[in-house]
Amino acid sequence: SGGPAPVDPTALRASADPLKLRDMRRDFEERTRQRLIAKLLAERERHRKARAVLITDSTHTEACVEDGVPPELKAYGAAARAAYITEPFGLDGQKSSKARGSTSYNEEMAAVSIEKGRQKVQRLHHMERKRMQAMVKSQIHIHDQMHDLEERLAEKVNNSKQKTEERRTSIIMERQQRMEKHQERSDAIRLNKDNAYETKMAVLRERADHATELSEHVKNKVRVKLFLKSKMTELRMDRHHQSMMQAKRASEYQRKQVEGRLDRASAVLERADRERSRIATDKSKIKHKVLEERIYVQTLVDNFRATGVFKQPPKAPHLDTVNQILVLDGGVPPTEEEDLNPEATQIPQNGEVEGSVRKGQYTYFKVRHNNSQNRINIVCKKLEGDPDLFVGNHTCPFPTRESCVWKKEDHGDDKITIHSFDRGFVRGWLYIGVYGAASYNSFLVNVKWKSDPIARSPTSSPHMSRISSAGIAAAAAMRLRNNALGGGPR
Repeated sequence: SGGPAPVDPTALRASADPLKLRDMRRDFEERTRQRLIAKLLAERERHRKARAVLITDSTHTEACVEDGVPPELKAYGAAARAAYITEPFGLDGQKSSKARGSTSYNEEMAAVSIEKGRQKVQRLHHMERKRMQAMVKSQIHIHDQMHDLEERLAEKVNNSKQKTEERRTSIIMERQQRMEKHQERSDAIRLNKDNAYETKMAVLRERADHATELSEHVKNKVRVKLFLKSKMTELRMDRHHQSMMQAKRASEYQRKQVEGRLDRASAVLERADRERSRIATDKSKIKHKVLEERIYVQTLVDNFRATGVFKQPPKAPHLDTVNQILVLDGGVPPTEEEDLNPEATQIPQNGEVEGSVRKGQYTYFKVRHNNSQNRINIVCKKLEGDPDLFVGNHTCPFPTRESCVWKKEDHGDDKITIHSFDRGFVRGWLYIGVYGAASYNSFLVNVKWKSDPIARSPTSSPHMSRISSAGIAAAAAMRLRNNALGGGPR
């Protein structure tokens, strides 16, 4: 208000150095701060000593004044409340006159500020009033809802009590009705029980009388039965004595029969010993005969080796066994050109065919040859299972286990060697049957032989082109051994 005028720092910016500008700016800011502080202190002192009347809303003045101080002055602190006066009079009781100048301007500015504060306080009071009204309305609404809930709860409780009372009344009435029905039923059951008891007692008395009569009758019957039983026991004892005598006689008879059987058994054993001795003698004779036939066969082989024909020695033994195995006439084997098994699979010379057969069935093959000198080898090689090999000629074109000329039933691979001097050897068709001994059988059938020479001179000996004597001797010896052991020709 009375200090020096501030110097504008921008006027000296161009001519002053930066350090001086900084000092001037700091002095300007300090003076400005001191001036604002002094102004605020003066305004505060003026408000403290002001003699003004604050007029509030007439509808709320009495309600808002508390202890003689309006609520508007509470915001200005204890100094404003202490300087509050109700009338704008001076110390002498006269109205104070406002002086013109700076003081009256400050008072007017203070009055304007106070008026703005009063209006703001009125707006705050108005907003608070509206908020209080809304709160009161909300409380009233909540209170009404509480009353409605209490009324509904009371109505519900009354209805529940009324229903409970009605239900209790109905239950009491139903219980009384059930008690009456139960009493009636109990009386009826008691009456029925009494009647049934009387009826049962009458029946029991009748049964007791009938039981007494039956007991007397049964006693009489038991007496009679015991008497008869004693008689039967006496008769049984007599019959047992007689049966014992008969058993004694029967045992004597059986003993005699056993002795007779033992005598006959002894005689049978003696005859069996004699028969065993005879069989042993016959067996030795057969062995001696087989040895003679073996020597005879060896002689035949030696003669065949020397001359090329089977020449019989001067003292030949019985020839049945040899004739069953070999053909001693030395002629050309018979020829059969007719195919009696056209459905069989043909195997070429030195050929091999694979096949399979089920258990209990046969698979047939056939071979056509014009061989009269060399042997024929037929091999059945097992691939799976256990196949058996059977060979037949024109007499059995469907060879089986029961009807065949040559057969082999070994486990595994089977091989049959057929010689030109074997019984049943023919030129033409030979038939091969493979039998399945296992559930499934697979095999390879191989047939091999050497063809006869295309031309032969009349002077040449037959033994030059026929099989070797060692093979003949081996085949004949094998057949003789099998015949002697009961195996038959293979």
